[in-house]
Amino acid sequence: MIDQTIDFFQKIYSDNSRVYIRPSGTEPVIRVLVEAKNYKRVHSLSNEITNKLFLEINKIIN
Repeated sequence: MIDQTIDFFQKIYSDNSRVYIRPSGTEPVIRVLVEAKNYKRVHSLSNEITNKLFLEINKIIN
């Protein structure tokens, strides 16, 4: 499900921003990179993505 969530965000926002999500190679974390033309868009997307990933990860560990 996490892979599907990552694919969804990378596809849906690819036309007006850059979203890159990957697992860290050295730490037990997921790295999220968001680039857009304005700060508000970056902040909004970052929050949306991290909240969704957090929920998906909690489903797995709980």
